[in-house]
Amino acid sequence: MESLLQDTIDFLKEVARTQPTILATREDVDYFAPVMPKKKVAVAPPPPPPPTFVQKKPEPVEVKPPAPVTPPKKNTFDTRLMVEKTFPDMVLRETPLEDSHARKKSRLWEETYLNAQIVVIAFGEVGPGLEFLRNVTKAIDQLIAPAQLIEGTLLEREKSWELLLNSPALKNILCSPWNAWKSTSLATLYRQNGTTQEQFLGKHPLILLESSVSYLKNPEKKRSLWQLIHTQLSS
Repeated sequence: MESLLQDTIDFLKEVARTQPTILATREDVDYFAPVMPKKKVAVAPPPPPPPTFVQKKPEPVEVKPPAPVTPPKKNTFDTRLMVEKTFPDMVLRETPLEDSHARKKSRLWEETYLNAQIVVIAFGEVGPGLEFLRNVTKAIDQLIAPAQLIEGTLLEREKSWELLLNSPALKNILCSPWNAWKSTSLATLYRQNGTTQEQFLGKHPLILLESSVSYLKNPEKKRSLWQLIHTQLSS
């Protein structure tokens, strides 16, 4: 009997499992139908993190400065003996020559006034007085010969009078009044012909001007000065 009951229960469970629509109450279904396990959804594991690369800092390279090159020592005494023996007429100096004059000559290209045939020398004129000398220089440059206005105090400071007076292009000089420059080294280069009363600066003919103010106040002096310039510089 027990075996029959067990077979019936097993049969009903099988029917309930395969045919859940059998007529039965909810309690019967819950009792006889087996609980079907839910299918587990496999969850893919997260991807591994990307490998991290740690950039190594380059090790500092010690750069050693090149060792100074020591020139070989020269035996100046032996060299001197050799030169004296080879060139007995040559006089050797113990100290080098002073080269300030050579340095000045090397800068001749900078001195534009050395290309002028007529030089007008100012000594500290400013304002209307300097403008008057500029106008005189411009008139000479346009009507007679290439002319340049220069500042005498600059030449005095640079000790360049010799360079100016030895310029191959220079022919004539106009200069501010004597009292403006007699205390400079330029005064030693001034001379006057006692017979003709002609004035010179070095070997160049000189026209010694009056103060610029006197020409500005007296137009007649302007005309006289221009006649003198035209006569003396055009000859």
